[in-house]
Amino acid sequence: MAEVRDELEAVMVAEDYLAGVPFEWIGIVFRYGLRNEDVPHYEPISRNYGDLPMALELDALELRDASREELKRIFMIATLKILIHAGRKYKLPTGVLSEILDRQPEQA
Repeated sequence: MAEVRDELEAVMVAEDYLAGVPFEWIGIVFRYGLRNEDVPHYEPISRNYGDLPMALELDALELRDASREELKRIFMIATLKILIHAGRKYKLPTGVLSEILDRQPEQA
């Protein structure tokens, strides 16, 4: 997950993704469950931390047997879905993030 965070954080900074939003960062939580969600859950902007907490459920059974490369792909896709969804909601630049998502293989 750290690799995904570092790669996408660099894109967000380069694209000035968070310019003009009422929060400082997006806090992402992955919930391990029985399905892969496409639409993230939003929490109110944190007054203490200044972030926008968001969550997305991932299929724990899919993660259990995944290789390192497959785990990175799963977390990359999930993180991109969250960032793109938030970007559309808050009118942020999502073009580069969408391009990265489009390049992700469906399965490894």
